[in-house]
Amino acid sequence: MIEAPDLSLAALTPLLFVFGAALVGVLVESFAPRHVRQPTQVALALVGTVGGFVSTLLIAGRSEVTAGGALAVDGAGLFLQATIAGLAALSILLFAERGLDPAKSAFVASAAVPAGSPGTASCSPTSGCRPRSTHWPPSPSAA
Repeated sequence: MIEAPDLSLAALTPLLFVFGAALVGVLVESFAPRHVRQPTQVALALVGTVGGFVSTLLIAGRSEVTAGGALAVDGAGLFLQATIAGLAALSILLFAERGLDPAKSAFVASAAVPAGSPGTASCSPTSGCRPRSTHWPPSPSAA
């Protein structure tokens, strides 16, 4: 007969928060209407990461090995889990902000190009965003 390994659900709680939010996020992406997806995904991602962060803080000070020796919970591991969860929550908030971009885009066209320089989008509240025309490589007469 095969013995089941001992599981400490308290030690697995931060992982379960993140995995649960990811699973529900895949389902939302598959079945939710388009206009509902972005705010729902942001809320789910924040619940998962903040839940993981809080549960990591709640189990701080523990030191155990669980899941048949596959997961060790100690001070350094909990510190890294809390750091990653906290930075992930801040990253989600940064990535989810779309109020400043008139096109409501999730991505920057080119992160290395300063706003307003040739090759970036020209945006105005009345006409929306249009890419500026660029000619690359430059013609010999322009050089």
